[in-house]
Amino acid sequence: MYGIRIWGVGILIICCLVCISTGAAVTPDQILITSDQDQIQAGGTGSLISVERDTSIPAIASVSFSYLNRTSDPSGTLSALIDTVAPFETRFTSESAGTAYIQVGVAFADESTAPITVVFTQDVIPADPYVYESIVHESVQAASQTPITVRMKDRYGNTITKDTDATITYSVSQYGAGFADGANSTQTITMPFDTDGDCTVSFRAPERAGPVIVSIRPSVGDSLQRLITMDVVALRSPAQITPDIVTIPNYPEANTCPADGSSYFRISYLVKDQFGNPIDNYPVEISTTLGESASIITNEDGVARFIYGPSTGMGDVTVTGTAGTAIAVSELSFTGGLASRFSVTINPNNLPSYDVDPDALIAVRVHVYNNFGTGVEGETIKAWMNTGSVSATNTLTQYPGLSATEDGEFGNHSVTVVTGEDGFATFYFRAGAFPLRSEEGFDPFSRGSGTVTAMWDNKTANSPQITWRNYPYVRVETEVSDTAIAPGDPLDVTIRIIGDGNELLYHDPIDVVLCLDRGEDMLLEEEKKDNIDRMERARRAAMYLVKNSSTDENILNPGSDRVALVTYSDISTDTDNFPNKCVDLRYINDHRTESNFLWVKGVGEDETWLEALENNGYVLEEHYPGNNRTGYTDYATIDEPFTIDNADWDGLEQALLNTMPFKAVQGGEASAPLRYSLKQSIEYLAKNERPCDTRAVVVLMQNNYLYFGDPFASGKAIYDINAALALGKGSNDYYYFDEPHPADHQNMVDYARANGVKIYTIYYHSGNSQAAEVVARDLADLTGGAFYDAENEAELTDAFKKIRDELLRDAATRTSVNLNFAGMPDEVLYTPEEMMEYIPNTTISFYNWSVNPYTPSDYLTYPYEVDQSAMWAGEDGSQPASLSFTIGNITIKQTWTSHFRLRVNESIDRALNFSLFAPGSAIQFENRDGGTISESLPETVITVIPGLTPEALLNASVQITAFDLIAQDKHTAQFNWTFTYDGAFPVTQELALKNSEEPEDVWQTAKAETVSPETEIINSSGMAFISDFTPGTYTARIKVSTEDAGYDTETLPVNISEGGEFYILLE
Repeated sequence: MYGIRIWGVGILIICCLVCISTGAAVTPDQILITSDQDQIQAGGTGSLISVERDTSIPAIASVSFSYLNRTSDPSGTLSALIDTVAPFETRFTSESAGTAYIQVGVAFADESTAPITVVFTQDVIPADPYVYESIVHESVQAASQTPITVRMKDRYGNTITKDTDATITYSVSQYGAGFADGANSTQTITMPFDTDGDCTVSFRAPERAGPVIVSIRPSVGDSLQRLITMDVVALRSPAQITPDIVTIPNYPEANTCPADGSSYFRISYLVKDQFGNPIDNYPVEISTTLGESASIITNEDGVARFIYGPSTGMGDVTVTGTAGTAIAVSELSFTGGLASRFSVTINPNNLPSYDVDPDALIAVRVHVYNNFGTGVEGETIKAWMNTGSVSATNTLTQYPGLSATEDGEFGNHSVTVVTGEDGFATFYFRAGAFPLRSEEGFDPFSRGSGTVTAMWDNKTANSPQITWRNYPYVRVETEVSDTAIAPGDPLDVTIRIIGDGNELLYHDPIDVVLCLDRGEDMLLEEEKKDNIDRMERARRAAMYLVKNSSTDENILNPGSDRVALVTYSDISTDTDNFPNKCVDLRYINDHRTESNFLWVKGVGEDETWLEALENNGYVLEEHYPGNNRTGYTDYATIDEPFTIDNADWDGLEQALLNTMPFKAVQGGEASAPLRYSLKQSIEYLAKNERPCDTRAVVVLMQNNYLYFGDPFASGKAIYDINAALALGKGSNDYYYFDEPHPADHQNMVDYARANGVKIYTIYYHSGNSQAAEVVARDLADLTGGAFYDAENEAELTDAFKKIRDELLRDAATRTSVNLNFAGMPDEVLYTPEEMMEYIPNTTISFYNWSVNPYTPSDYLTYPYEVDQSAMWAGEDGSQPASLSFTIGNITIKQTWTSHFRLRVNESIDRALNFSLFAPGSAIQFENRDGGTISESLPETVITVIPGLTPEALLNASVQITAFDLIAQDKHTAQFNWTFTYDGAFPVTQELALKNSEEPEDVWQTAKAETVSPETEIINSSGMAFISDFTPGTYTARIKVSTEDAGYDTETLPVNISEGGEFYILLE
């Protein structure tokens, strides 16, 4: 039993004052009102309410019961409204949850005791959950939280609260989804209702966006279980943007579009958050390197698209898409399209034979291009010598060859090259060789020719005929700054006429060993007080053996002529005097007080030590670069060997610079192992023999011989090397050299003669030694060489020049050349003068060359400029758009060049091609072939390519401006809507309805279609069939989705009733 609960005590006091008469007063606390249920459930059996008195008051005569909530709760009932027989009771029931107020009136048997009224309260709680009042939830971003709130009612309409002990179990099975359980997360959780009737759980979304099914199961049973869909959406912070570029129509090369005025790029950007979820309705900012910009918006799939192009201009452009902080950069190219044809050209048209110039090459250029004439990159070309086309007037000692690179392997095999950005694949042709003058079958006027076959796409084409000769002829080369230019761009043109021919006919190949004394006397000053030693002067003079001067053009030809350097004197192997076995004049200077170095001559000024010179600015390494770097392990060493691939004499010059004069022992005698140095020099020539007419040893000596004895072997043979090294100066005895030197070759004169070697001697004396001079004269006279006496650098230089001139034989051929060119191809609609204009001035140069035809050794006419505007315009009677030059004679190893600039018409608006040198362009000259010869210029095709220009890009947008229900009956509902769209893609529109009163209801599509708007304002309509719909309040939605402007939605509340009456719900 439950005790009394009294309400309204103040009223009761008043009532007591009113009701009590003269008897004793009774207070409410003396009346005991109890209920057998503390709480009763709405719609249940209720509670039994009993009334008793305190024994201290009079007996109760009757008790009345009254339900004070009758007005608001007509379901409340009392089984007895008055009871006159104890026990005094009534049963209360109600279907309305809340607090029930029951008024109890007590009358006493003692009439003198006044009646009393007491209000008793009974708690009524809701019955079991019976129906959902609401399920409230919203979309949630990935990996975030959002509440789900459920409210329910019992069958009597009472809101379920915590008083009922009812719960809801929420569960989810999708990976990554769950519910907050304190700091943890769980996929199943049971939650109570709160005092306000809310049962709320915190839903934790997974990282992956999309629908997540959540089960809601009340504790009263499975019949009330509901499934709701949580809409998990992407984060609104882009983490990545991925471009997808498609060429329309399809094109096989990625990010490439034909510049045909109709093809274009369809560029899509997929925008995702950090979890990889597509982000819808998000702006993507577009910019290009041409200055274009636009803003597009992603659709429901996170994709935003726009169209770039078409274009008639060609070129590359960078397109950047930016979404938030995510950036995507794409390189696009508008090209002339796929390859469709090819051509083969050569530059120059002829070249000297391989025996004349092994470095001369012809560029065989295969041009693969499209219908617009622009080159196509990445095309594979195979080329080979057309063996059936090769012919020659003389025996070929080497067959012409082809290579993929200038320094590659040349041969008759096929070669593969891939075209570059300009569409050209370049092969290199090397001429065949004819017999040399020294060989059987030599013909001074040999000529050969042939063609190269190129194959592309299983099609073949032959090059123009290539000619090579071993006699004087001109080679014509052309060069342009670019073969593909834009309208209005300049075009630099170079015409180069080269005097080629059998350069080797100037002289037969020459092999020389320069044999240089590096003894101590080379440290003497020749001119006192100038700090220049004899060795430095000898080094400079020696270079005149191969050049006109120590810094000018070559006279002997590096690569065909060979010069080796042998130096002779002491060895530097004694580590006491030469710690690292190198000659270190500074170390010698620093240890000059020691007995071993009392012989030393100072560098520079002879009477001044090194430290004093250095204090005055003398730099030892500038005078002797080989100091402490050059060492000698033998008395005669080969410091620079023969080479056949040199382009200059730098190696020889460096070897001379590194030569170090010194003496290894104390004593007054000069260290001059002349016999041994001659043996090494002649032996080196013999071992490196080649078919030639001239072999020589050039000896620079400054003292009579010492060590190894007499070069002429006139005395006794010595077989002990130590004894031979101890022989005195000028001794007739000699060291006997073993095989391969027979006894009759111990005399160096005999040894030289046997190997066809002449000895040229230069006696560079510092005093008067008649014996040394006799030795030098005899060596020269007895071998057919020449002797020269030199006391200073000038005489030394003159001696080297004379030796050089004696080794050479001169030859030359004169050629007269005239150049004329003019005109444009007939198929070009522009006339030549319309196509190009001449930009003054023309630069002309004419020079001699030694090593290669592109490096002048001296100018015949220094470069000068001439204005040929009148000639180009035809004002001087010339054909318009032509230039001509009178050159005169060109001989072997001369080059004439002309450089001028043209500008292409800037109004050209489409790609076109033309040949720079039209028919009639030729070089005319006289040659020993006889008569006047015309040599065509190498074909040069110029492609004019209009460039890309900025275009306005669309800033697409979409907006629904009206959505109305215009007609409705019990079967259908008719809607109209209007939207604006200014984008470039089809639009999808979807009409759908959803029951607003059913939380778990889903959108039911009534109409979906894709349209291609022709105007920016679109009016549309749709019908929904509603005859099967449950009566209630619905939401109608129209959704317009685009590919470049995102999407827009509008909703409209609609009511469907049972009686067939339909109306718009006004809110």
